[in-house]
Amino acid sequence: MKKKLILIILSWCISFSLFAQSNHSLTLSDAITKALENNYDIRIYQQDVLDAQQQNTWGNAGRLPQINFSNRNRGTSQINQPASPFSLEGQNDNIQLDAAIDLQWILFNGQKVSFQKQQLENQEKLTSLQYRSLIENKIEEVVFQYYKVLLEQEKLNVLRTIQLNASLRISRLEKGVLLGENSRFELTREKTTYFTDSVNLVDQKLTVENDLRELNYLLGEQQINKVFHLSDSLQVPTLELSSSIIFDKVNTQNSQLRISKSKLEQNEIDIKLNKTTKIPTISLESGYQGNLNWLTAGYPTIEGDIITQTNKGHLYGGFVGLNMTIPIFKGGQNDRKIQSSKIQYHKSHLGFEQKKLDLKKEFNQLFASYTYNQKKVQIGLQSQQAAAENLQLSQAQLDLGSISAFDFRQVQNSYMNASLNYFNAQYELILSQVRLLKISGEIIK
Repeated sequence: MKKKLILIILSWCISFSLFAQSNHSLTLSDAITKALENNYDIRIYQQDVLDAQQQNTWGNAGRLPQINFSNRNRGTSQINQPASPFSLEGQNDNIQLDAAIDLQWILFNGQKVSFQKQQLENQEKLTSLQYRSLIENKIEEVVFQYYKVLLEQEKLNVLRTIQLNASLRISRLEKGVLLGENSRFELTREKTTYFTDSVNLVDQKLTVENDLRELNYLLGEQQINKVFHLSDSLQVPTLELSSSIIFDKVNTQNSQLRISKSKLEQNEIDIKLNKTTKIPTISLESGYQGNLNWLTAGYPTIEGDIITQTNKGHLYGGFVGLNMTIPIFKGGQNDRKIQSSKIQYHKSHLGFEQKKLDLKKEFNQLFASYTYNQKKVQIGLQSQQAAAENLQLSQAQLDLGSISAFDFRQVQNSYMNASLNYFNAQYELILSQVRLLKISGEIIK
């Protein structure tokens, strides 16, 4: 039985050591850089940014003329047996070549072209802001997941220590049973505890592996099972954040607030654009057209014979003119469009004010969480240190027989809970700091 336990412990240790060892060191900064380069959500949205940039031209706004070239060619062959003696009889072959070039240029339609250009510029700006917001979200996700892996690895180390202590106690109890100092009941009870700890250790190992896969997914890593050695730690220096400074940056740099403001500006442009539907439009129209025509037919002669003859013709010329369109009545559609755009503007304005209030509430909640998490880390550290010292002293007392295995198990559980609480407090402090940086628009910097 003893050899079996040793083999089990050895196999788990080898498995954990292989999992923990990695030549691929990864800092948090490296992880963020990888995500910005490889994350598929970011790469996909980059195409929207490029599309918005190439759409923002005066040509799309309507300032430049439209020039079209058209060409139509047609060949016909007809057999004609007319009832009239004045019509041509026989086979008529006709070839027509038509070509034309047309120009249309809007000279005046109020400021519609300028407003459409403003709309394209604002759309490009809005797309860039949404892209920035996506990057902020991905950086936040990477930071959270990076430290989540570190958190779970710390928990794994605690459980590994507890399981190792249990295996050592089993070895001592087995010797004690052979010497008659301990009972088999004590040995069996300790084995039960050991296997419970072992199951917890295996579950935690799976959690660490899954969290590493999730990190690889965020980084766009094709080797989804690639094992990185995370070189940072949970002991992150606490940032000295000022409530007033951070809140000022929330009102000026927050991406969601800037997006909301950009949408409000877009609605304002829509009102101006819809008003141009009631303004006359003057456009220049010009073109040039050419036609070549070949007709082959049989023509009667004075002598009564029929001769085949080909006649050629052509037509060409250009035109230029001004076209003016004055909207007089359209069933009130234009007025309703203007009114609808005004309603949408008012709706966006309310949404903008609501977003400001939402951010104000969220900021105060985050800053309160940040303050309390600092205190929880301090308390957690002291609790963990005290529990570790108590565990060490209790181990010595257990070896001397001063306390029972039940008492030592309680001390061990207290150490485990204190350690996990401390690690969780560190993680929550990191999250609160990152969320404050994100809401203030500083996370990218």
